[in-house]
Amino acid sequence: MLIACFLIIALDGADVQSASFIYPEFVRLWGVEKPFISAIVVGGLIAMVIGASIAGPLADRYGRRSVVGWGVALVSTGTFLGAFAWDANIFLVIRAFTCLGLGAIMPITVALISEFAPTQKRARVVTTVFAGYTAGAAISGYLAAVLIPMLGWRWYLVAIGGLSAVMLPVFLKLVPESIGWLATQRDGERRVREIVQRVLPGADIATLKGTGGERTEAKVGGIKLITSKRYLPIMVGIATCYFIGLAVIYLFQTYFPLVITQSGLQLSQAGILVAAFSVGGVLGALLIGSAMDTFGRFKVLAVAWLIAIPAIWAVAFSTLDYQTLIVLSFIWGILLQGVNSGLNALAATLFPADARATGVSFMHALGRFGAILSGLVGGVAISLGWSIGKIFFILGCPLIVGVAAIIFLSVVSGRKDDVVIEDPAFLKA
Repeated sequence: MLIACFLIIALDGADVQSASFIYPEFVRLWGVEKPFISAIVVGGLIAMVIGASIAGPLADRYGRRSVVGWGVALVSTGTFLGAFAWDANIFLVIRAFTCLGLGAIMPITVALISEFAPTQKRARVVTTVFAGYTAGAAISGYLAAVLIPMLGWRWYLVAIGGLSAVMLPVFLKLVPESIGWLATQRDGERRVREIVQRVLPGADIATLKGTGGERTEAKVGGIKLITSKRYLPIMVGIATCYFIGLAVIYLFQTYFPLVITQSGLQLSQAGILVAAFSVGGVLGALLIGSAMDTFGRFKVLAVAWLIAIPAIWAVAFSTLDYQTLIVLSFIWGILLQGVNSGLNALAATLFPADARATGVSFMHALGRFGAILSGLVGGVAISLGWSIGKIFFILGCPLIVGVAAIIFLSVVSGRKDDVVIEDPAFLKA
C-alpha cells in the first residue's frame, strides 16, 4: 500500500513537471509567445486550487480512495488528450482539465496514508510518500530527454498518461479505504472489521491501534468544521506556512536557472544546481520526517527554516564559486523541500478524521497562491534587473514569517509536539 501511494504521488510529480518540458516545443513549432505560456502555467495552478478545494470536502464525505481514483483518471485522460491538441488554445483548456485532477491527488493521498500510519512513525511515513513527488519529477525529466528528441512531445505525453492509466487499477487493487474515515461513518465498525480481516486475517480489532483520527461530537461538513472557532486558527496557521513554503520553492525552481545563467554560468551548470536541489529534496523529506517523529513536529520544522535563512543569504552577502553553489543547492533542497513535506505530515495530525482531507486539501489550495505570487514577484525582479544577491536576500525573508507562523500554529493547535489526534474509541486497545 505504501509503495502504491508513493507511485501515485510520483506520477503526480511527473505530470506536473511534464508540461515544462513541452513548452519550448510549443514556442519552436507553433510560435507561441512566452506570455501565453505563462497563461497556461497560471491557468494550471488555478485549476489545481479548484481541484484541491473540491476534492477535500468530497473525500471527507465519500471517502479518500474513490476521490484519489477519480483524480488519477482525470490526470490520465487529460494528459493523453493533451497529446492530440492541435494548438496552444486547445492545450490550455485540456491542461486546466488535467490540473483539476492534479490538485486533488496529493492532499487526499496524504490524508489517506496518514490514517494507516502508526502514530509514532506518521511523519516519517507521510514524508516518505511525499518524496515520490520529487522522484516523479526527476523521472519525467529523464523521459523527456529520451522521448522528445526521438519521438516528439506528443508521444512523451502519451507515455506519461499511459503510466497514470496503468497505476489506477493497481492503486484501487492494493489500497483499501481509510480505516480512520470509515470509523466516522454510520456503519464504520463493520466495514473496518472487513478491511482488517482482509489485510490481517484472524486479527482481533480490539487489540489493534490505528491512526485514524478524532471523531467529532456531531456529524458536520468538513468545510464547516475547519472554519469553526476551534480549527480556523489552525487552518490559517498551516495554510500560511504552506503558502510561504511553496512561494520560496517555486521562485527557486522557476527563476534560479535564468538568474544563474545571467550571472555568467552555463545552462548545463544551472541544470546541475537544480538537480542537486531535487536530490536534496528527496533526502530532506526522509530526514525531516524522521526528525519530526523523534524530536517533535513544530520544533524540527522551525529549526529547519531558521537554518535555511542564512544558507540562502550566503549568496546575497558573498561571492561563491560553482562548487559551493552545488553544495548550497543540495542543502536548500533538504531544508526547503523537506519542510514542505513535513508540513503535509503535520497537517494530517491537526484535523479530525471527518475533516482531515478538507484541511489538507485547503492547505494545498491556499498554498498554490504562494506559487502564483512567486511567479509574479520573480518576473518583476528579473524585469527590473535585480542582482542575484538582491534576489536571494528577498528569497530568504519570507522564511522569517514562516518560522513565526509555525510558532503561532504550535500555540493555537493547543497540542504538544508529542501529541496527535487519536482514534475513535473502538479502534483503541
